[in-house]
Amino acid sequence: MEASKRAQRIVRTETSAALNAGHQVEVDVLEAAGLPVIKTWTAVGDRDVRDSHAAMDGRQIRCRENFNLAGILSPTGPLEPTGPRTRPLSVWNIW
Repeated sequence: MEASKRAQRIVRTETSAALNAGHQVEVDVLEAAGLPVIKTWTAVGDRDVRDSHAAMDGRQIRCRENFNLAGILSPTGPLEPTGPRTRPLSVWNIW
């Protein structure tokens, strides 16, 4: 893989993880106030979106639940797109 593409993949993946960590703090605050929090799978819809991700577009679940992505529970945390049970190919370039 070309170095610049690899670097871009890493930056996109890590940026997504950082943003999700920040969102998780807000989810914790809302849930502590007794408000239910729903998350929606949103596929970008461009030519790079994976078929499995496009098929999930628009699905909604409670924030503490996991999406079932081709038999793999993803994200593995309330808003975390990565984790020990998530395959790298399901996570790279998520943004």
